[in-house]
Amino acid sequence: MPLIPAHVPRPAYTSSGGKSPWADIIPLAYPIGPDSWYDKHLEKGVRNACRTTAECLQYAVSLVKQGVTTSEIEKKVTEWALSRDFYPSSLNYGTFPGSLCTSVNNVLAHGVPDEYAIFPAYSANFSQILLEGTIVNLDIALYVRLGETGFCYHGDTSTTVAVGGEKTLSPQSRRLLEATKMALDAGIAACGPFKPYNGIGKAIASVAREYGMSIVKELVGHGIGKEYHQYPVIVQYDNDDPGEMVPGTVFTIEPCLTEGSGEYETDPTDGWSLYSVDGARGAQEEHTVLITDTGVEVLTRIAKD
Repeated sequence: MPLIPAHVPRPAYTSSGGKSPWADIIPLAYPIGPDSWYDKHLEKGVRNACRTTAECLQYAVSLVKQGVTTSEIEKKVTEWALSRDFYPSSLNYGTFPGSLCTSVNNVLAHGVPDEYAIFPAYSANFSQILLEGTIVNLDIALYVRLGETGFCYHGDTSTTVAVGGEKTLSPQSRRLLEATKMALDAGIAACGPFKPYNGIGKAIASVAREYGMSIVKELVGHGIGKEYHQYPVIVQYDNDDPGEMVPGTVFTIEPCLTEGSGEYETDPTDGWSLYSVDGARGAQEEHTVLITDTGVEVLTRIAKD
């Protein structure tokens, strides 16, 4: 754990290494009937946190260069966040040791920043020293105080980028990154007031089939707000689960696609990094969204000038 200044707000799990409690509620940004779990600060709180988190991700992407290690990126992201009084949500969440996840090549998700590969059985296609042609997913969440209210909210976003630009990639890896971005866009397009949650997974699955990619089914989107992870759970493959989106709901969509089977094993050394068993590369894209009265708004997208 880095030294956290005393004035930086921190979530409850910081000292314990625990996780979100997953209370059986879905907090809403709008009052929908007398039985809804309305949080009057939720919309402003997540907007604030998501805008900040998107800026942090943009900074992290700027650090991705030939010869840089994921540990170096993590150190600079930590400094960026703490110097602005933001707590990196992943730090000590379930004892995760980093301020962001850095998943390189055949690490499908939850990659732990480090200086070198530490799982020899699956490391033939993997190195923490970034080389041209490498792909790396940067997954960042921040816990941010909302002004004078004293309440804090999380924002969550991720993207997969190519070291040296997409020109360095094989056609197959370039296609993987394109498919994953398209899958996220399709999942977002399936959102709206009173639309079925299972439409998100169906839309993502349609894109995966079109590109000949597999979905890592165990990875899901999730509600987010005062808690890092909360309901609803967003299944990201073809499914018929019940439930529909209510205006005021906030959640992430974060499809993870791979060129291979989608099967993985967890690194027994760090307990987090998910390595594809067939050595295939994976990519993930993520946004936090708000269901509005008229559609869906992406909260972690930085507006272009």
